[in-house]
This record gives sequence, structure tokens and C-alpha cells, in this order.
Amino acid sequence: MTDIPRLIEHAFPLKQASLDSVHEKNVRHGHISTLHIWPARRPLAACRAALIATLLPDPGIPEKRKELCEKIGGKVVKKIERKKMPNGQIVEREKEVTEGGILHWGRETENKEVLDWFREEIKKAYGGRAPKVLDPFAGGGAIPLEAMRLGCEATSIDINPVAWFILKCTLEYPQKLAGKTWPLPEFILSNETFMREFFTKAKGYSKTETEKALERLGRKLKEGEQGTLNFKVTEDGSIEADLAWHVRAWGQWVLDHARKELAQYYPVYAELEPLKSTGGDAGSTKPYEKQPMRLVPLKEDGNPDIDALNKEFTKEYLADKRNPRWIVKPTVAYLWARTVKCKNCRATIPLLKTRWLCKKEKKRVLLTVEATSPSLSNTSGETPLLQYFDPNEPISNLSGNLPHWRQEGVTYFVTFRLADSMPQEKLRQWEEEREAWLKEHPEPHDEETRKEYYRLFPDRFQSWLDAGYGECLLARLELKEIVENALLNFQGDRYHLDEYVIMPNHVHVLVSPSGQKTLSNILQSWKSYTAHRINKHLERNGPVWQKESFDHIMRSPWQMERVRQYIRDNPKGKLQGKRRDDASTVMRRDVASTIVFGIDKDVPVKGSNTAQRRE
Repeated sequence: MTDIPRLIEHAFPLKQASLDSVHEKNVRHGHISTLHIWPARRPLAACRAALIATLLPDPGIPEKRKELCEKIGGKVVKKIERKKMPNGQIVEREKEVTEGGILHWGRETENKEVLDWFREEIKKAYGGRAPKVLDPFAGGGAIPLEAMRLGCEATSIDINPVAWFILKCTLEYPQKLAGKTWPLPEFILSNETFMREFFTKAKGYSKTETEKALERLGRKLKEGEQGTLNFKVTEDGSIEADLAWHVRAWGQWVLDHARKELAQYYPVYAELEPLKSTGGDAGSTKPYEKQPMRLVPLKEDGNPDIDALNKEFTKEYLADKRNPRWIVKPTVAYLWARTVKCKNCRATIPLLKTRWLCKKEKKRVLLTVEATSPSLSNTSGETPLLQYFDPNEPISNLSGNLPHWRQEGVTYFVTFRLADSMPQEKLRQWEEEREAWLKEHPEPHDEETRKEYYRLFPDRFQSWLDAGYGECLLARLELKEIVENALLNFQGDRYHLDEYVIMPNHVHVLVSPSGQKTLSNILQSWKSYTAHRINKHLERNGPVWQKESFDHIMRSPWQMERVRQYIRDNPKGKLQGKRRDDASTVMRRDVASTIVFGIDKDVPVKGSNTAQRRE
């Protein structure tokens, strides 16, 4: 095509493109925006209109330009829209919409013959071949997608790896893999909800056929027999599906694993009430006493286990819909806020812009905040106090490569490391170099010599410990959880944990033994239990932890606060040779005031004198 004026230089269906782009923002099902949220995503309607107007030559006649613009975007018409207001009043308003064209969502398929006409016209303008369209900043892929829809050879580029992956999934994979099928992964075959939808939507089965297919599939999975249902089954008995269903299957896998790991951070509550009355039960529910909401325990897969709350009721009791039972209540939203720590009581305080959850004319809900006093509660109900080194009290020293001072009732800073966190060749190198240096520099040492010694040996040794050597097993979530569960198992009973952090190859803990328990016994129980569990999980034997740990008695509140800050800052430090993103870290501080949150639904509503605010 020679360099002649294009349609977009003289005319463009701006009004139609704007109206249909606004409508497209409300589309959720089937739109590429549902694949991934992308900033400044261009509406498909606007991209389609801009591409057609750019690729087609200007006809040179105003009537022809108007005809082309209407063919692209249709005509703008006005219609009356009725909307119900919060006060119940019906309000009518005039709204502009488009009729015809191929810009409105869904009309590209409804008016397929018009879209085909534009494809042919674009080819004619380029000598009978499809033009090549390059988008060097493709982002979410709206422009190259519409170029492909118009029959062009589209090439898209983006420096952002997330955008690149979106482009692969939006433009390349559906085109290359269209019409191909593969066996569904085994894990999804036992998901009844997924397979029911698969049989209904992908295979077009009726309700009866779907139930038979599920029954047959269940037997096949249980017995391992070859099914004879009316869908493609490979020799190993796997059901085949296209790319879209594989994306759904693996999306379900991601969802299941995410739920398992994150469910603890999204609590679900239940209320005691009868099932909703239907039919003959209407108005016949039995009277019952209202009870506070209960936290629903979780199953191993992260789903709420409502049966655990209802196990106190018999089957006969639950069979009667009029009887109250615990029913899961959906959570409307989880509110997150940044927090700061009080310098005095060290309570965690949320930074909230407002405590109003709902502030409407007829409904107001307020988040209440109640602070408690600082405490260190344990299982006996006592409040232990942090104690520091007392030079007037007896002290003992355990033998080892490191000093291990012991004093009753004090708080210790403890570090224990994985067995491979210091490679043996590094350790031998350090010992040989240290021995040779000491021979060349006999004591006494002056200030400069001492500084050189600490730089070459203690400081370098510490840098090796922080370098992230070894397998860094604790970067794996499941192994980190084993260690965390061990630390918390006897919290408040045998000891009190102040703060701790679990790094990829070591653990820092501030701990105060309780009663007759000693630090040595506590460390032994932690190490032996976690070593057994980790080896069992990895299906291997051998040492997991270094035999000796570092421990230090806290001497003052000032030193305690420094160690606390060190523990908090540990994940922010530099791991040489390991990405800090790989560090599985957990921090906890129980030595603090707590803040209890509640919901106040009895906030006075404007114009009402009956509601009283709860104190």
C-alpha cells in the first residue's frame, strides 16, 4: 500500500467507540482483562476502531467516510433507562447506546459478515495480502489481539516479563493449540464439581448423562477400569480436553494450594441458626438461644470444616431443618491495614483512615478498638516477667566449643543452624589460616593486630555463616512450618518465646525457660523433633542441625531491645549467594499489649433516638 491518507486522518467513530468502551469496562466473562489485571489496559472496542481506521485508506468522499464510520461503530441512539434508588423511587433517565457496528462487546460475532467484509477490504488495500502490525509496547495485548481479529500478521513485544507472559497466553497459545486435546491431569478427575461442569459444558451432557458419567468415572478411578463413556479416553483411561479446560484445571490446582497455605489468614465464622424454612416448614422453626459467632476450624486442604462444629448434634437432630445448627456465614471482605509498634507497650496498632465499616443513611457499623494491658500470659494464667543477668546470683558454664553460661530464670538469645550451613572445607580453611596467623603473631597483641585478627577470623567466619551456604532447607514452606510448630508447641508452658525468626539455614530465638525446664532441654527437644520430621519429609537420614548452638544471656532491657530489632531486621539483611526472597521468615512477639477489635452495629442512625451505642 502506498503512502496515501488513511481514514483515521479524516474521520473516526469517536462517539460510538467511547460508548462501547465504557460498556466493555463492565464485561467480566470471556474478556482478556480477566486473565490478569494490567494497568492502563486499552478497551478492545477503541483498539478495533483505531486499527480499522488506520489500515483502511480514506475514500475521499464525506458520504463514504460517514458510511464507513457507521459500518464500524453503528449508530448512536437514545433509550430510556429505569433505575431504582435507595429510597425505593424509580428514576428514569435518557441514555445513549449504539446499534449495529462491530465495536460493542459481542457484536463482532453477531455481525460476523461485517467483520469479514473489513478483513477483505484491508487485504485489498495491501495488495491482497494481510498487513503486518507491530506493537513494541504491547502491555496487556489489546492492540495485537484486535489486529489478529482483523486478519493481520501481528507481532507484539514488551520488556515487562509479566506482560510478555500475558501476551503468550492471550495471543500465541490459543492460536497454536486450538483444536488440540490432551489428557486432563489425574488430580482434577476426582474433583466432582469440576468434572460435573466439564461433562455439562464441554461435552453437552444432560443432567442424567452427567450423573451417569460421574458415577462411571468414580468407579473407574476406584477400580482402575477402562471406561466406555461417550468421550475421548486414552489407553491409560485419562479424559482428554482442550486448552481452555486445562487452564481451568491447573487454575483449580493453584487455588487449592493457595487456599491450603493462606486459609489461616482468612478466618471463616459460623452462626447458630436453623436452616432456612421452605415449604411446609415455613414459620415452624423452633425457638433457640442466640449464641456468639464461632471460628470455623479448617480441614487439611484449607476448606472450612463445619462438621467439626456440628459433631455435638446427632444425625436425627440435623435432619430436622427446624433445629438450629452451626452454619458458615460468608465473609463480605477482609480489611487490611499497615501497622506500627508502640514504643512503650509495644502493642501492634493498625493505621486506619476510618473505623467506619458502613455509614449509610439507615445503617451504620463501626469498628471498635479496646486496648488491654501489657502481659506475658502462659497456660497457668500467670504473668511471667523478663529477667536479665544478675551478677549476684549463681551461674554455671557448660563445656563446649562456645561458652554456654546458665542462670535460672533469665532470657536467652539463641541461634541454631542447619548442619550444612558452614561447609567443612571452609571450616578447615579457616582453622588452618587462623593457626598459621597466630604462629606469626604471638601474643600480646597491640590494637592494630587485634583489629586485623577480628577482621580475618571472627568477622569473616560470621560473614560465611550469613552467606547462605548449604541446601537452605528452611526456605521451603513445609519445612519452615515444622520448625515453627515445634517452637510454638510448648509456648507458655515450658518456656516463653519473645521473638523469633526462621531464616533459610538458621533460626534466631529469644526464649525464657519456665519452671524447672532448662535451655539445654528445650533446645534438645526442638532439634530432635524437627530433625526427625524433616528427615521423614525428605525421606532420608542424617544430621539436620549443628550439634552446638550459640546462646547469650540478656543483660539489660536496652540489650534486649537491640536483639529484638536484630531479629526483625534479619530478613532485610544481605544473603550472599542467595536471594533474600527465598528466605522463609516468621516473626512473633507475645510480650506486648494487645488490641481487641469488635463491631458496633448499634451506632445511632441519623433521625433515630432508639439505638444506643455500645460502650
